[in-house]
Amino acid sequence: MLKPKRKITIKEIKQDPLLETIFKGQQYFNDNKRLITRIGGGILLVVTVLILFRSNRSSASTEADDILASAMSHYQAGNHSKAIADLDMLINQYSSTKSGETALYYLAHIQMDAGNDAEVWKYAESYARNGLSPSHRAGAYQMLGELNEKEGDYSGAANNYVQAANFSGTEILSRRNLLRAVDCYLKNGNLDKADALIIKLEPKDDSLDQLRGELIRIKSKYFVLKSNL
Repeated sequence: MLKPKRKITIKEIKQDPLLETIFKGQQYFNDNKRLITRIGGGILLVVTVLILFRSNRSSASTEADDILASAMSHYQAGNHSKAIADLDMLINQYSSTKSGETALYYLAHIQMDAGNDAEVWKYAESYARNGLSPSHRAGAYQMLGELNEKEGDYSGAANNYVQAANFSGTEILSRRNLLRAVDCYLKNGNLDKADALIIKLEPKDDSLDQLRGELIRIKSKYFVLKSNL
């Protein structure tokens, strides 16, 4: 005949480390049930908010990508007014997204074509300082350099062309921007900085020979100016 199961006493529980831990956990929960429930509810709320936040960001990024695609479509079709409207919307309503940031660069580019120098400067400078794409930052610094040249600020232009060279994606593009910087330093009379860049521009291999003619022209101009000192 089976004997009835004997109940485990509190004393025995305390003698078993695992059971003692479980017992203490139950006691702590019972004693602090209200506090634990509040903390648990708070954690659940935070998790829910984070999930919603990430979902909203994902949704905003998708919408921004669609608007940027629309802007590029309008731009390629020659409808600049609609392209500008889309890009303005991205900057004003989706600035925290990648497409919202990219809109700064393209809006500067469109305004450059339209000759709106003040608008170009505003958007290009903003992207040049904080943009994520190195190639777009190079383009933004190049636009700033061209505006400096237009205004006769050759020192500022040279500095911006050097920055454009730093962010250029290829050696050829980098050297082209450095050549423009040298030309501006020569126009500004800063022969020392021009000389330093000319030395840096000397080709290390034949693949860069396509810029040889431009480099020879710049060096000739440099030597003429230096001989007149």
